[in-house]
Amino acid sequence: MKFIFLSKSQQLGFSIPKYTLAKGVYIPHFGTIVVNSKAFVGEYSVLNVGVVIGRHPKSKSRVPEIGRHVYIAPGVKIFGKVNIGDSSVLGANAVVTKSIPAQSLAGGVPAKVIRLLSEREVNEYAIGTGVEE
Repeated sequence: MKFIFLSKSQQLGFSIPKYTLAKGVYIPHFGTIVVNSKAFVGEYSVLNVGVVIGRHPKSKSRVPEIGRHVYIAPGVKIFGKVNIGDSSVLGANAVVTKSIPAQSLAGGVPAKVIRLLSEREVNEYAIGTGVEE
């Protein structure tokens, strides 16, 4: 199994171990995506190209936990024991090292909450529904 995982990872540009993604996680483009084997991405989240979800540099057990319906834009890096709340949006090329509350728009290096998303925005972008129009 390890050989198949490694060869498929190289072929597709993904390194996503089993049991790290919940149902409905969407990957819209081919390209490099790396997910730590102990991390978890919640239902109906979106992982774009260039995303890295990795551990804390000093601990193999301090890994991110991504909530449900989270949009992770291209180039986002998430490291360490952080929680990303449900229905949040992480802006392109953000570097996330601290937890982000639910329904937040966050971005920057290091990532900070820019503002909370309104219910209308969450529904408009179908972040919180798992349904595409």
